[in-house]
Amino acid sequence: MYVSACGKQLCDQSKISHGYQLLYNTSVNLGVCPPCECDLECVARGDCCPDLFFSLHLSCTETKLLQQNTHEPDAPLFIMVGTCNGKTSDRTRQCESTFSPGEHLQNGPVTSRKTGLTYKNKHCSQCFNESIKDLIPWKLEIDCLNPTDFNFVSSYSEIISLATEQKCNIFYAVSDTVRQPRNCSTVNEAPGYVNKCNITETWQNYDSSIEYACHHYDNRYKFFRNIFCFMCNPPKPTTLISECNVTGYWDNYRVDLLEACLRTPKSSITTPFKNYYCYLCNRNSTIESSKYLDAKMNISQMMIAINDERYFKFEFHIEALDIRFIKDKIINDIHLQDEFEKGKE
Repeated sequence: MYVSACGKQLCDQSKISHGYQLLYNTSVNLGVCPPCECDLECVARGDCCPDLFFSLHLSCTETKLLQQNTHEPDAPLFIMVGTCNGKTSDRTRQCESTFSPGEHLQNGPVTSRKTGLTYKNKHCSQCFNESIKDLIPWKLEIDCLNPTDFNFVSSYSEIISLATEQKCNIFYAVSDTVRQPRNCSTVNEAPGYVNKCNITETWQNYDSSIEYACHHYDNRYKFFRNIFCFMCNPPKPTTLISECNVTGYWDNYRVDLLEACLRTPKSSITTPFKNYYCYLCNRNSTIESSKYLDAKMNISQMMIAINDERYFKFEFHIEALDIRFIKDKIINDIHLQDEFEKGKE
């Protein structure tokens, strides 16, 4: 379903199923889907392609060990590698174990200076063949309601006992020497956006994998948490363009693109086009990629002086506007936002 809407915006295109990669080779971005990247720094930026994101087993991870002081806010959650890559072993069990507070003191998060990835603990890093010498442990922070001296405790269990008695919070904080990982509040708590499926009640065919991706994938699209949340809150059904050159704009005939349009399944988010490929064969391929033929516009720039200060001014003049293929999308976007606002009430 992702390929039907977004084309081949994946890091490993060899894993595209159902022969999609054989139908039509293009790097054009439809514009419905947000751009995505394949370098590991995409984890911190929040723009990884879906196949890379899910291959890293990323999840929002707690950084607090103990919370006794309720006057202080909770420690934030961060996106980390929290499970191994599907192999069963002692290392996997150590990586994915739920630790007691005392055990957690010995198994805090680490960040790789080589890859920039943050792992829930050192055992998780070893599942991905990270070298111990490349790992930077996170700092342990203790914040107590009352002044407390931990210099004389001799075991991890005594640290936890004293912290509990003195109403302390214990949490991990990222080292100053590494890049700040992505804070889950950035992902999950942005105001006024859709992060659940079927808020609009327009999702007709339930798919558990789409719902899982909506709840976990990190790459915001408009007022959706990600493109998968858009997929499970699609526009209302409308008459589809399911063949090539219905618009009369297609200027470069390609039999493989024609086949791709006809054979690729329908996507609910490429309306009014049946799928990504039907869009491509109803557009003029000589214009820049991902540009619709909706408007002809002139943009002029001038410099003006106000109170001895210079400012640049831009003027936009629309000479022509073809609203046929954008009207439904604008209406549907407004409807989606209205439904989301109703769902919050």
